[in-house]
Amino acid sequence: MSSFSRYITAFWKALQLTLRGETLQPRDEYPEFTIWMQQTIQLTDNIFTIADKHALDEPARKTLMLRIDKREIAMQTILAAVKHNVQREYPLLLASRVEHFAGAIQALNHNDCYRISQLGQTLGAYPQVQQAVQRLETHLLALPTNSNT
Repeated sequence: MSSFSRYITAFWKALQLTLRGETLQPRDEYPEFTIWMQQTIQLTDNIFTIADKHALDEPARKTLMLRIDKREIAMQTILAAVKHNVQREYPLLLASRVEHFAGAIQALNHNDCYRISQLGQTLGAYPQVQQAVQRLETHLLALPTNSNT
């Protein structure tokens, strides 16, 4: 097939999609990782929900401070950072295909795991929240590896 006929075919398919109000969805090159990211968001949201029910609402999470690596950091910030990384940073790294993007994701995840681990150790007074944080930590430690990354 010539280059010209490929362009015409692609144009025709794009026009058909547009007329139907559809868009072409790119192929997910990292399906295991995509599922893992969605599960991470769910686990993080679950912590927020459980914390809200057990006297750790957002204002309380903002005042519950931990000292990690000689810096003060709030519970709310730790959890928000995990969610931010999974929702924003990892997809950008995956899409960018910069050299060593998989290593960058692993490094970010390692930092998140460490902070979540430290958070889990401080929540003894809130056993339900502590269990939810530990579930997130276990999940973060199971970062999928992909031969494409």
